[in-house]
Amino acid sequence: MARPYRLQAENTFYHIMSRGDDRKAIFRRSGDYQKFLFYCQEVCERFRCQLYAYVLMPNHYHLLLETPQPNLSRIMQYLNTAYTVYYNVKHQRTGHLFQGRYKSIVVEKEKYLLALTRYIHLNPVKSGIVSCAADYRWSSYRYYSQGDSDRVIDGTAILGVLGMTTNEYVQFVTQAMEREDQLPSLQAGMIMGSEEFVERMVGKIRKSSPLREVAFGKKFGEYENPETVIKAIEVACGKKREKIFSGHGRTQNEKQIVVYLLRRHTPLTNAQIGEIVGMNWSAVSKAAHGFERRLGQDKRLRREMEKIVSKFEFRGLTVCHEVAQKMREGLSVSAGTSRYQTTLSCCVQKTWW
Repeated sequence: MARPYRLQAENTFYHIMSRGDDRKAIFRRSGDYQKFLFYCQEVCERFRCQLYAYVLMPNHYHLLLETPQPNLSRIMQYLNTAYTVYYNVKHQRTGHLFQGRYKSIVVEKEKYLLALTRYIHLNPVKSGIVSCAADYRWSSYRYYSQGDSDRVIDGTAILGVLGMTTNEYVQFVTQAMEREDQLPSLQAGMIMGSEEFVERMVGKIRKSSPLREVAFGKKFGEYENPETVIKAIEVACGKKREKIFSGHGRTQNEKQIVVYLLRRHTPLTNAQIGEIVGMNWSAVSKAAHGFERRLGQDKRLRREMEKIVSKFEFRGLTVCHEVAQKMREGLSVSAGTSRYQTTLSCCVQKTWW
């Protein structure tokens, strides 16, 4: 399945979350918390990033991080790998420590940075571990409430950025302790900010990122309607989809084209593509990767592919984010075959989302 894309750009703020595998503890004793903070200090010095806030909970952590370079993936790989190696040796265990990949959310500094620091610092209170944020040892709250600093957090400097004094910040946090402290909904599932901020970030990311983390180089936010892709292949091959999906003789190659283009240009997962073409998810992945290797070696095949893609690309039509999300969650898109039990009336519009 395609890996979720990590938005990476210069001078960008991120809310980072990572949880223990199967929700198990990732910190067992004080030394574990201290070691993790040591690695946080290392990544800040090594990658020249700035940690604005953190909370280390028994089975997960939250970080508020600013990166001067588009290198979030390198930072998080270093941090989680270093701590996992330490933890496995220390506690005589093997295997994964964290549950899948970390979650990262791009944050608009001017609108949400202050509220996000409060959300992070109130995690132990909302979880019932302590009754007051100041009582929890493994968060950055004390640097804010007391103006302390160390090699990782500079409370005074951060409060200056936030435009608050120590007393004002304590009052700001205290006011939210007795009520639900909800963060705003995300744009595109990965950005916390205004519409203008989202547009600005998209432009920034497209200039600075090679987009290598998107499976097959899929552009951020640009999805085609799967039906449009399949119809273009039908026209190019001069065959109905049922014949192509059967995958006998020459149609085996045409079936691989369907798999490759659906993976590259639509939000469908391997399992959903497999349902369309009659393959299991692992066969879909293998077929797509094999076809991509052939593309790199066969100029004639590349020209054929370019002709097919030109039938549906660059028309300004993309599947909106809401529809793309529904596709990932299991709704099927009607494509004229009995394999589609649910018809999703695709909201095809000229939009990034």
